Amino acid sequence: MPQAINELNVDFVAQIQEIKRLISSSNDADRRTALEEQLRELEIQRIQAEQDQQQEQLAPAASRRKSFRPTSAKPRMSTLTPLAEDTEVVSSFHGLEAHHLDDTGLSLVSEVFSSSYDEAYSPENVLENGSRTLWVSSGMFPQFLRIVLREPERVAAVEITCRHVTKLQLRASSNRNVAINKMAVVGELEVSAADSGKLDTHRFALTRRSNNEAKGDDADEKENAEPVEAIQIDIESGYSDFVCVYFVRLRIGNAG
Repeated sequence: MPQAINELNVDFVAQIQEIKRLISSSNDADRRTALEEQLRELEIQRIQAEQDQQQEQLAPAASRRKSFRPTSAKPRMSTLTPLAEDTEVVSSFHGLEAHHLDDTGLSLVSEVFSSSYDEAYSPENVLENGSRTLWVSSGMFPQFLRIVLREPERVAAVEITCRHVTKLQLRASSNRNVAINKMAVVGELEVSAADSGKLDTHRFALTRRSNNEAKGDDADEKENAEPVEAIQIDIESGYSDFVCVYFVRLRIGNAG
């Protein structure tokens, strides 16, 4: 019988807390470095274990659903559950590495910056819609992701799929070189502890509000979308020692 997720969490949390205790009590720089690397590896193992269990839990349910759906039916969207997000971040890119995308990647995006980097979970992973491709933060909060477009585009909305985030704030600017504190805040979200372990996609509209918005039509959003060249996701805190951002989708509005 597979081990329950809460049992896995207890085991990983206990190990993580013990390593943190050893780090804080050690005066040996080399030992602290080794322990910090061990802590990072343990966090990655925890992510992989959670993903494996989610796949095991979703597979039987997906098999049962197939027997009730006609072969002509459209495929279902991949199952995602609720999540966390919201807030502000580091105000300097000094020492950060920009991860450039080649022409085979998403043509809309020029580069992706992040406050932390891991080769296995690099920031450009957020441009791929997959359950195994994601960006994972490392180090202390706050953390951020910044997506720079090749040229200004009328972005109607940004959709973010993430996990373990407590608070998230979305910023946008028509100029890629603008300071963070000058970027307009276009959306905020705070997730309750009850939903902290769930995965979901959150949508933020980057549009001017109009009187016709009450009609429930997306037309106004598209018509009123302002040109955007830089989008930043600021993560103030998380329910875990790390946060995961799986996918960032940009919804482009009409040119007119």
